[in-house]
Amino acid sequence: MLRVLCKIKKVDTVIEVLQVMNSGGYCPPKKVYSDIIKGIAATGMREEAVELQQKLIALNVLKEEAAFD
Repeated sequence: MLRVLCKIKKVDTVIEVLQVMNSGGYCPPKKVYSDIIKGIAATGMREEAVELQQKLIALNVLKEEAAFD
């Protein structure tokens, strides 16, 4: 689902889904976020992956060194 949202340029919606997951008590390990970003980039959506990475860093969900480059 998250990959499809990124594919149709709905990275903001991906952020919302991740925030709902967190607010609902499901706080996945940071590796999950990094894996999502890497997976998005691996499907050829590097621009969307970088955008998601930057937003997660801004929200203090990821640290820069823990994220995908």
